[in-house]
Amino acid sequence: GLSGGINYTNDRIGAMSENNFSVNLAYAVDLNDDFKLSFGLKGTANLLSVDYTKLDIYDPNDPTFGENISNKFNPNVGAGLFLYSDKAYVGVSVPNLLTTDRTTGEEGFELMRQKMHFYLTGGYVFDLNPSLKFKPAVLVKTVSGAPIQVDLTANFLIVDRFTVGAAYRWDASVSGLVGFQVNDGLFIGYSYDADTSKLSKYNSGSHEIFLRFDLFNKYNKVSTARFF
Repeated sequence: GLSGGINYTNDRIGAMSENNFSVNLAYAVDLNDDFKLSFGLKGTANLLSVDYTKLDIYDPNDPTFGENISNKFNPNVGAGLFLYSDKAYVGVSVPNLLTTDRTTGEEGFELMRQKMHFYLTGGYVFDLNPSLKFKPAVLVKTVSGAPIQVDLTANFLIVDRFTVGAAYRWDASVSGLVGFQVNDGLFIGYSYDADTSKLSKYNSGSHEIFLRFDLFNKYNKVSTARFF
C-alpha cells in the first residue's frame, strides 16, 4: 500500500545555517508470502544561509566572502528501492538525484556543490531467545570524488522495548545507542558518537537525543520488522 512521511532538519555549523524540508512517499507490493518490495520517492527543499561576518577572514578583500548568503533555495528529488521481510532487508537509494550548486561566488565560481550519493543497506534479525533479538546491519555510501564509506552496526532488542547497540564507521568513528519503546507510537533514544580519525584531537564527540513518532498505526502491531 501507499505510505508517506515528512521530515524537517535544521543544521547550524559555524557560519552556516541550513534548513531542510522533505516529503517522502512509498508504495509497497507483495512479491510472495514473505517478501515485499517498496518503491520510494523523496522531494526536498533546502534553504542555506551563510554569515561570513562570523568567520576570521585572512583577506577581508577576498570577493569570495564579500556578500552573505540568505536562504538560498535549492530543490531536489530522490528515489529508492527496499526489499524486506519480517527478518531481513536490503535497500538501494539515491536521496539526491540532481547535482546542485549550493553557493556561488561573486565572479560566478562554484564554492559548494551537492553531488549524487548512492546508498546500499542490508540487515537481518536473529531471534536469540523469546526476549532477545540481535540485528547486525551494514550501510555503504559512495559519492564521486570521495572514498567509499562503510558503517557496521550491531543492535540488541530486549523484551521488544529496550534497544542497545553500537556502530563503527570505517576509519572514522564509533558510536553507541540506547533507546526505549514507550508505546506502539513513541520511541525515545540517546546516542554518542566519538571520532577515531585525526579530527579526534579537535572534538570530544557528539551527543544526540531523539524521539520517533509513529502516527496512524492504530491497527498495526509493532512487529520484528519494526526493529529495522
